[in-house]
Amino acid sequence: MTEPFPPVVIREALPPELYAQLANEYPSINTVLSDSEVPQNNRRYQISAKRGLSTDILHESWREFVQYHVSPEFWGEVVVKLGPAIRHVYPKLEEQMGRDLGDFSLSVRGEAESDVVLDCQPGINSPVTRVSSVRGPHVDNPVELFAGLLYFRSPEDDSTGGDLVLHRHRRSSPTFWGKEGLWESDVEPFATIPYEANTLVLFINGLESVHAVTPRSLTQHPRRLVNFIGEIYGTGGLFKMPRDRSLSGRIKHRWFSWRYGG
Repeated sequence: MTEPFPPVVIREALPPELYAQLANEYPSINTVLSDSEVPQNNRRYQISAKRGLSTDILHESWREFVQYHVSPEFWGEVVVKLGPAIRHVYPKLEEQMGRDLGDFSLSVRGEAESDVVLDCQPGINSPVTRVSSVRGPHVDNPVELFAGLLYFRSPEDDSTGGDLVLHRHRRSSPTFWGKEGLWESDVEPFATIPYEANTLVLFINGLESVHAVTPRSLTQHPRRLVNFIGEIYGTGGLFKMPRDRSLSGRIKHRWFSWRYGG
């Protein structure tokens, strides 16, 4: 059994006045959706920093929020809060990149190449017409160094579920299916972070960083959250995900991708 990964959880992450303004001006479902998109049941939709900053779809308060969270100042905060954990999980990263974490070059995801590519994505999980989880146990893309979630739960949202569940592997040699998914029988939960307003979760992505979202009840309310991402492309992937390459394994892989979408 592997040791669980240590997330940083901050409740009341934003000052009350700022949070209230951002919550009041949170992008609507129609704003988040791309043109002609029709929301499907309990699915993730979001606005990338590139899209949000290059158009006028966001309120000025949100433009400033997004701009800050793809800036060198924000990366500096990440290094302070997560730097020791990054160096523990990826002890050779700075050597591979040829510079200290604090000196990594930065850019906005989708705009330019750099050591670290940042994104800040206001988004939603769409209303629920069939009880379901938006995502089962998984790790994030191997190019992703860190991830963050900031919840903007509406006061009117009386639904249940949508909590973030952290897992540990049951097997010493886990096998991944679909994109980055795992069978529920191969992991076990060790912590739950409720979907609560103004709660921030930050963690290092890696083989041990297994997480999922609990099923949401029927609701017309979206699950509102901001996704923070820092990706590194120059290493060819920060870690490898073991997969079953046998014929039966390939069949399971395809079934998992079809069933869970990832």
